[in-house]
Amino acid sequence: MDQLPAPTIKLSFFLTDIYEQYVLLSDFDDPIVVSEETFLIDERCIEVAACDYEESICELLCETLTAMGVSEDNHERIGRQVDFEVQHRLETSRGTDTATIVIPTRISRTFSEEYEDGDAGLRQPIPASKSSIDGLARIVFHVGVQDPGICTVCLKEFEDGDDLIQMPCSHLYHQHCIVEWLMSSHLCPLCRYQMPTTQLCEDLPQLLVPGSELN
Repeated sequence: MDQLPAPTIKLSFFLTDIYEQYVLLSDFDDPIVVSEETFLIDERCIEVAACDYEESICELLCETLTAMGVSEDNHERIGRQVDFEVQHRLETSRGTDTATIVIPTRISRTFSEEYEDGDAGLRQPIPASKSSIDGLARIVFHVGVQDPGICTVCLKEFEDGDDLIQMPCSHLYHQHCIVEWLMSSHLCPLCRYQMPTTQLCEDLPQLLVPGSELN
């Protein structure tokens, strides 16, 4: 029996910034978050053959995290997390013909500020309109037909038979993930493409007064 070739390990790193506002109430010990927005700042990928992983991953990981602006104090912790997942996936794929093992890692930085009553700076995410969500292209993922990919909302690989949605900007997501996302934010998680909003749909009839034109 021919020996199966070593799979390629693809490590995907997503750096996100989370901006939140909170209130402090006397009846609660912990602050209560009243507003939160997440922005994808950087996305990088490392590909290495499984047979070369242990020898080369330390240097590649440090170079990648440094280029993303991740503090050196966090490199070791992220490295342990990645190593654990790689070893687990290699073990579970042993004896199979898996060509590529995709492992996503989200790195988040949180920025918090206290919200005061009447603060005009409160960030309120605007949802996409229901009609624009309903009109998005639905596809079914088939292994071998489409390239391997990751839903950057849940950070899970696309599997054969998964129901996906393709945004107008061409980015793909699990159907349930992106629908839930768009119900609170009208922006694509990856590129910030702006979907039509409920607010715009409600305001549009008021803008189309007699004699007005849309350019």
